[in-house]
Amino acid sequence: MERLTEEKFWDDSYAGRQRAVDEGAAGRSLKARLKQTALYRAFHELERSYANHFVWNMLMPRYLPRGSQYKLVEVGSAPGHNLITFRRNQGYQVYGVEYTEHGVELNRRLFAEHGIDPAQVIHQDFFSDAFQRQYAGAFDVAFSDGFIEHFGDPAHVVGLHVNLVRPGGYVAIDIPNFRGMGGVLMRLMDPSLFEVHNLDLMTLEGFRQAFAHPELEPLYCGYAGTYNLKVLDNRDTPLKTLFTHARRVAQMGLDAALIRAGFGGYETAFFSPYLVYIGRRRAGA
Repeated sequence: MERLTEEKFWDDSYAGRQRAVDEGAAGRSLKARLKQTALYRAFHELERSYANHFVWNMLMPRYLPRGSQYKLVEVGSAPGHNLITFRRNQGYQVYGVEYTEHGVELNRRLFAEHGIDPAQVIHQDFFSDAFQRQYAGAFDVAFSDGFIEHFGDPAHVVGLHVNLVRPGGYVAIDIPNFRGMGGVLMRLMDPSLFEVHNLDLMTLEGFRQAFAHPELEPLYCGYAGTYNLKVLDNRDTPLKTLFTHARRVAQMGLDAALIRAGFGGYETAFFSPYLVYIGRRRAGA
């Protein structure tokens, strides 16, 4: 399996996040109190991304089951925020599989903070034969976010997701779209990160082909969201920091308008920041 990134790439990234979490621990209690205020909740509502709203509040509830009897695993799960969202929105029992030391530590720490057993973060390589044998058909939903585009053969990676769910279970996968506006800006802001993505996967046809698995029945396959510069949060120079803050202000008004306008209809190849697939493993598989 051709990996476009190495383990060190991800471990270094999660190590940086872990340091940030440790450094911010002193102010955590104050932040927790602020989150309970009406002013904070109002601001958080304004800052909500239409793209994330489309994925998490529209697509997932529409196509995935709901209930505490269902088990979901996220592939490449660190730091774990997606799993917390699934637990809150869909009621799932949530599990993660992560192969980096720092990623596992971050995810387990977040689980502990939310009253979830940290042992439900599995410290293994998703691609290992041992993992695939041990967890074959063990879950009702297999999910990954920004994962399969880091490999040269995404169809093979999709097949390994399928292996983890029971017949009748679900596969849900999203990736960034760097073929449009997001890619133009990513090249300018962070070219080294741009280079570790499989761009052939980021056309609608290329994305569909990755899911042409004989055991998968597609429920949704397409673009998600529109004009979301929040995928770029680069602050390593004063100019980029200024751009980031200006973008946040401009984005809030657009997102609020789109969320209130209803479900979908604004997705395009150039402007949409994500591609999303949701499908069901055929019951007879």
